[in-house]
Amino acid sequence: MTNKPNALDALLTAELETVETVHIKRLGVDFTVKAITSDELNKINEQSKGPNGKVNESEINGLLVAAACIDPSFKDAGLRERYDAVTAADVVNKALLAGEVVKLTQTIMEISGFSDDTTKIKN
Repeated sequence: MTNKPNALDALLTAELETVETVHIKRLGVDFTVKAITSDELNKINEQSKGPNGKVNESEINGLLVAAACIDPSFKDAGLRERYDAVTAADVVNKALLAGEVVKLTQTIMEISGFSDDTTKIKN
């Protein structure tokens, strides 16, 4: 008989800092992204809402990547200047191709606990 981990013990010893690298082929480098918390995701959702209250998909992805990307930091002043961007999310949307943003977003969501199973349950 194998001992199944206790849920309480698992939570007490769990690490929230989950990190993964994502290779960006066009640039020939790996980006390092981290998992995001529910609070961070809620703030990003609020920030990405337009005047009509609907979430802007492009905006939310840019905000998500900017918040979760450790290396490179899209908050870097040099990047903002190079891409004539005001915010880190602007840098993401100006410096990366759409597919690269999606690839990073998918990895961030996956390491943050979202999976195909979660999506199926919600739908």
